[in-house]
Amino acid sequence: MLFNSFNSIAGLNWTAFAVGCVVLGIYCASYCTEIIRGGVLAVPATVIRAARSLGLTFFQTLRHIVLPMAARVSFPGWINLTLGVIKDTSLVLWIGIIELLRASQTIVTRIQEPILVLCIAGFIYYVMSWGVARLGNMVEKRWQEND
Repeated sequence: MLFNSFNSIAGLNWTAFAVGCVVLGIYCASYCTEIIRGGVLAVPATVIRAARSLGLTFFQTLRHIVLPMAARVSFPGWINLTLGVIKDTSLVLWIGIIELLRASQTIVTRIQEPILVLCIAGFIYYVMSWGVARLGNMVEKRWQEND
């Protein structure tokens, strides 16, 4: 039951885990590209013109000026995306992958203590989210020190 195989119209015989990884990967990639695009568009055109007037090529401008500035602007969006994906993994349970929430529901059926088990699962989600948010906060503060 853990790794059910799915036969698709295209004839692919994929496990539920493979389908979940592909779907979450495409989801993350699409949002990440939007975050990067927004960060690059946030760099003022005057900065790019100034870099070009100093004799930097397009790729040098991109590498040394635009992308570092875009990374600083995009970083909160990346942290938000990471936290969202941690929470969105619970949606994958509908295709048969056992994850934290589904495992806790299985335990509830065995020991009949739903409040305790779901509070522990919620605490685990909280600790994971808190750790990622804390790490992001530390990186942002370090970047602000360099400004």
